[in-house]
Amino acid sequence: LAQFSHRPSIASTVISYSTTITACQKGGASEEAVRLLEKMQQMQAEEAKQAAAGTTAEPGGRYKPPPVAPNAYSYTAAMSALSDAGKWEDALKTFEQAPPEMQQSEALVNAAVSAAAAGKQWRRCVDLIRNLRAAGKTPQSSSFNMAIGACATAQQPASALALLRSMRAAGVRCSLLTYNGALAAVAKAGRWRQCLRLLRRMRDDGVPPTTISYNFAIDGCAKASPPQVTGCPTATNPTPATTTTTVSSTSPPPPPPQPHL
Repeated sequence: LAQFSHRPSIASTVISYSTTITACQKGGASEEAVRLLEKMQQMQAEEAKQAAAGTTAEPGGRYKPPPVAPNAYSYTAAMSALSDAGKWEDALKTFEQAPPEMQQSEALVNAAVSAAAAGKQWRRCVDLIRNLRAAGKTPQSSSFNMAIGACATAQQPASALALLRSMRAAGVRCSLLTYNGALAAVAKAGRWRQCLRLLRRMRDDGVPPTTISYNFAIDGCAKASPPQVTGCPTATNPTPATTTTTVSSTSPPPPPPQPHL
């Protein structure tokens, strides 16, 4: 890309910049990815300034390449590079720099949810999905899963279940990862009945529960107050009842004492 920029006959495009940003992400070069995105933003601003001044035409009628303005792919790649480097706050700031209409991109929102979940910002995860749904868009399944996981980490079972309902209402298939995330959220709160309902829902949806799923449900039963055993997937060593000996009313009477000789 640096070689192209010094050769007027070869114009850099949005694709070349975005591809290079992706390469930086995969190579762990988050700072370089951000610099490339910033350069695209500067070129976009310069193009807008020239358009306002009416100086966009090239002298002599020469071909002028299209402006290199960052698109959703460019922002997503830069945000992913920052998240991979543990810079989730910078990733969210990059999301806020995107134009409002671009912030409704499913891929861009998915990258923002990933960053917010990495920072344990469960409210931000919920808001990102809610705003995308309000715009008439359908969030990706990974967005829902990451948001549910963030709610589970923050011990917010009500929000996790609300996301699960929103996911089903949007027609997005709930996977094993989805259900295990919701199970983790309700288990931490000791909501054992909801654990059992989720296990039943998994079977109804054709998602077989795994050992992890059952472990979450058992943990939810154990954390209930008081701990619940009846109806849980398994019971752990119930206290043995006290054994008493009773004489039935239908038992024959004892034999009379024998006389002493």
